[in-house]
Amino acid sequence: MLLFIIRFYLLFCFSEECRKCCGGHGVLLASGVSQMTLDYTTYCTAEGDRIILELQSARYLIKMITEARSGATVHGMADYLNEAGKIKIGEVDPSVYLQYRADTDEDFKDLKLLSSLFRNRALVFCVETADRLNSLIKDGLSYDDAWNSCAVDLVKCSRVHCYYVILQNFVSQINAIEDMKVKRILICLCQLYALINIMEDLGSFELTHKQKGLVRSVINQLLKEVRVDCVP
Repeated sequence: MLLFIIRFYLLFCFSEECRKCCGGHGVLLASGVSQMTLDYTTYCTAEGDRIILELQSARYLIKMITEARSGATVHGMADYLNEAGKIKIGEVDPSVYLQYRADTDEDFKDLKLLSSLFRNRALVFCVETADRLNSLIKDGLSYDDAWNSCAVDLVKCSRVHCYYVILQNFVSQINAIEDMKVKRILICLCQLYALINIMEDLGSFELTHKQKGLVRSVINQLLKEVRVDCVP
């Protein structure tokens, strides 16, 4: 359900950008964009409050980290959290997971590298938040008070997890496509989705100044490629 809500939230954000790019025409019903934006605005809360759903998802993620650290195996979309069982409480080192040797534009077009970045961002942020939650409880806060104190970070845990799952599913579907023309276009869109997400959350990654510049450069390249297919 949360993925359903996140999807419509992203569609709302993107359609609103399209509407604004159309200037005065974006207000007119004749453009089709204004009604689309209004529809997606409604869908964002059609199944409930997004923040509540994100906190429920975060509760599951924290539970999976606890299980992984107790020796159990995590399955399904959160199986990457099995890595938490190898990380001592309070000793997660982001540089181990979020530093990459990527020195060219082509490196940042590699879907495996992008998937790894998304995976490790989710892993590090979820583990750091679980450790902070446990630390507050040890300091004497009740579980509910500790949970509320971590609420902002818990919501982000849920979001970065969902972004990773979306990217994984995107890549999986691309790999199943046989039509090479369609595949090429969707690969560009997938790369663009991942890189824009990274650009909007640079603080979560251990990228060098040069690598940040490469991300911007590749986004500009991909926009030119995608524009050819979007605009007749």
